[in-house]
Amino acid sequence: MRRIESPSFKRESFNASDIKVRIFEDTAIATCLWSARFIVNGQHVSGQIRVLHVYIDTPHGWHVIAGQTTNLPPDVQQPL
Repeated sequence: MRRIESPSFKRESFNASDIKVRIFEDTAIATCLWSARFIVNGQHVSGQIRVLHVYIDTPHGWHVIAGQTTNLPPDVQQPL
């Protein structure tokens, strides 16, 4: 957290795309692609992460019960 709050860390952009949601009775699976660009210590850094969240429908609404993120290697990343 300290690194993100540091003046040497600046977020240039963040985008969620390729969003897909599948619902199976009281369970939902959501997947998407997170793309981000940052400046860290004066250097431009970018990356993409595949994201998966599992939700369950409760009497109090939908709640995340599990999640996973996977960093994509540079050779399979989509254009930012």
